[in-house]
Amino acid sequence: MQELTLTFNSHIPSKKNSRRNFGNVLLPSKAYQQWEKTELASLFDAPKFVGPVAIDYEFYPGTLRLFDLSNAIESVNDLLVKAEIIRDDNWLTLRQMNIKLAGYAARAEHCVATIRSVAETEFDNAIAALRDQHSIKLTAMAQGITQKAAKQHYEELAREIAA
Repeated sequence: MQELTLTFNSHIPSKKNSRRNFGNVLLPSKAYQQWEKTELASLFDAPKFVGPVAIDYEFYPGTLRLFDLSNAIESVNDLLVKAEIIRDDNWLTLRQMNIKLAGYAARAEHCVATIRSVAETEFDNAIAALRDQHSIKLTAMAQGITQKAAKQHYEELAREIAA
């Protein structure tokens, strides 16, 4: 099993908060762009994961300032995708996330992210559920499509997962 532990030794800025609007173009905040640039430079030779992964996140806030944990996770995930460490942060690639506020680190805020490959077989039951006739019927009703179209969609997902 492949495993990689990364430590981000600073506050992880939100990519979506404080966006800058330039007409039809929305850019992340300057803080996020600087953080991303710095972290990308440190990840240039990091190993790549080709299959599905699980990521454990341990956050150590350095101040008592409140922050949005889900925004920090999204920022880390987007960075891992941009650095090509993981293929994507959708459920086909990122199968499991474990998030822990691990402790207080006075003036030394950091996040430890441990990425590990997971076996495809761990998700065989989930894939089987996608092919279940009842799931297909519910999906078709919810999306306003035929059951045949829903089944084709699930088969495409199954092929993508197997690739």
